[in-house]
Amino acid sequence: MQQGKLWQAAASFAAERHAHQRRWDGRTPDLAHCVRRSLTVPARLASRDEAALAIALLHDVIEDTDA
Repeated sequence: MQQGKLWQAAASFAAERHAHQRRWDGRTPDLAHCVRRSLTVPARLASRDEAALAIALLHDVIEDTDA
């Protein structure tokens, strides 16, 4: 996959799968949690590895959706 495309595909898939889900407060989109987790990868792990970013974006898809 072309550089930059993996995390974009992961973000798109996660957004599609979490489209109608909200966090416990009933307002915050569930995807926001996944995006926040993906932001911790470069911040805490000093890594810009696309696979790691994709994993962070997708970490709740299998657990919280019918994917």
